[in-house]
Amino acid sequence: MTDIEQSLLSVREVFINYPKRYEVALDELRRVEHEIQDVLHVIEFCNLDAIQMTMKYKELKSLRKQRRQLKDEIEVLEEIKTFVAYPKPSEKVINNTLRKVRSAIERQQKRTYTLKVRKDWQELFG
Repeated sequence: MTDIEQSLLSVREVFINYPKRYEVALDELRRVEHEIQDVLHVIEFCNLDAIQMTMKYKELKSLRKQRRQLKDEIEVLEEIKTFVAYPKPSEKVINNTLRKVRSAIERQQKRTYTLKVRKDWQELFG
């Protein structure tokens, strides 16, 4: 494959495939959030034994991890969506988008969480 072909494939990826991927990720995020609500409602309204509660806990944890991955992907893809909205992006716009994407990825890798209400549980985050 030539450099030109590879460059055109990259352009297609950015202008065609990433916006589609953004929409798919949004739909999947909505589905996962609804599934999380289903699990929470089962915990709230159903009488579960210890084994069933452990299973629901594991499901909830898995769903929350999926949700976080989707939100991280959407955060980056939103920058691409903004970028592709420019009719003819300048070098400045391209560099700014690249900076924002790098910044988002770096922030995601260093993520921490500070509890808002249950401060007594903060030590669980190590």
